Amino acid sequence: DNEVLEGMGQAGLLEIVKIDAALERIERGDYGVCASCGGDISAERLDVLPYTPMCKTCAANAETH
Repeated sequence: DNEVLEGMGQAGLLEIVKIDAALERIERGDYGVCASCGGDISAERLDVLPYTPMCKTCAANAETH
């Protein structure tokens, strides 16, 4: 049971880190710009994953490497 709670806590902390990074991108003015290719991240993707730093193509490529 403690392992489950600890895992949930780690997942929550990771999500907070991702959200903080997205807020920094907003402040810099590059929110919605892919950190990998520099292209636009689609509004649909940002609706689902508002803290994502990569477009769908680059994220898929990163997962396969």
